[in-house]
Amino acid sequence: MIKKIKALLTFFVIALALLELCSFLAFPYLAGKPFGLQALNKERESRLTLLREKLGSYAEEDTRLYYLHPYLGYSGRPGRNSFGQIFDEYGFLSGSAPFPYKKQGDEFVVAVLGGSVAGNFAYASASDLQRHLSQLDADFSNRQIVLVNLANGGFKQPQQLIALIYAFFLGADFDFVLNLDGFNDTALAVENLNYKINPLFPSGFHMGFTSKGAEKLDANTVDNLYKLRRVLKNENRLLKTLDKAPWRYSVFLNTFTALWTEKSKKKIKLLNYNLAKQAQESILPDFRGPKFDSTKNPYYLAIDAWLTGSELIYALSRGKGLPYAHVLQPNQYYQDSKPLSANEIKIAYAPQHSWNRIAKEAYPLLVEQGKEMIKYNFPFYDATQVFKHVKEDIYVDICCHFNDRGNELLSAEIAKAIATEMKKKKNRIGR
Repeated sequence: MIKKIKALLTFFVIALALLELCSFLAFPYLAGKPFGLQALNKERESRLTLLREKLGSYAEEDTRLYYLHPYLGYSGRPGRNSFGQIFDEYGFLSGSAPFPYKKQGDEFVVAVLGGSVAGNFAYASASDLQRHLSQLDADFSNRQIVLVNLANGGFKQPQQLIALIYAFFLGADFDFVLNLDGFNDTALAVENLNYKINPLFPSGFHMGFTSKGAEKLDANTVDNLYKLRRVLKNENRLLKTLDKAPWRYSVFLNTFTALWTEKSKKKIKLLNYNLAKQAQESILPDFRGPKFDSTKNPYYLAIDAWLTGSELIYALSRGKGLPYAHVLQPNQYYQDSKPLSANEIKIAYAPQHSWNRIAKEAYPLLVEQGKEMIKYNFPFYDATQVFKHVKEDIYVDICCHFNDRGNELLSAEIAKAIATEMKKKKNRIGR
């Protein structure tokens, strides 16, 4: 009997060791990165923090990320987390500088306008921009770069324009105005049309859930919220259990949880997309705006709004004595703008999605319009080719967002635009 028990224990230990070894060898192929116990534990702790925040917000009666705003259409809900950042009391992602910002000393303060790509840039890129500007112009060597975020997820013209007016009205101080946009102005305008929402109105993708109010949620929305909360709770329960000793040291269990988390992330993205899609379908008539003539070319209307908004920002900036740069953001769907990696094709490229078709059709028009703007000395800069020769991973989702490396590369291009426009200003003053 004792021999049988010893044999079983030996078999169990050998099987466990083989399981751990096979998991270690398979991890790079399954997870797409090398196995590192310390890094995985840190990632799990970060993920648990995010899940707790999300579960806390969905435990409230009001689950909205955005609130209606009297000027901007909508703004972020103060205190709510988005992209790992917190919305301030004015509904902007707080980033590195408070809003409305009051300039101190010899700072160089840049107002950043646009959608979520611009918001992420404002949050992550001050130090990179400082470095690149210092290399281009010695005057920036002793000046601290401050990026003030006036961007928000889904913003499109005229929201950029209105955000700048709002900031000036509140007494914000700036040295430069940067508008980083293009994707939302076309993709979300055309998406609005698909749901019978006026293309010049704010994004129905963002307004849909906000416009209904927590007390008017329909059955489909409630069902999707329940499914979303269940996915979050299941992942949170698993990670909490496996974050304890001795389980947290197991290669097999770390592999299992890493794969579970990736699967959970995909489910969460799909459920969030379904929520936004369903919200657009059931948006109240009050928020759909005037009827639009569907025979008109939606791209020309969207691009005209994009151009008009930028022209008015330029006029407003010049009236305040501020240089301005309008930068067309890169996007993975613009043909030949980046050699997408195998991982990017997997996580950041959706050939059947409407965003793919819209960007492919609209971006050449935006680029051509930009060339026309430059002919009239308009401060337009095309950054669509900034990743053209970059083979490493840059894009992180099927929309338009990129990682820190992407922001770093983009900051070099934006630094050139800022340095050029600042030089023009000096030349005008020197005459």
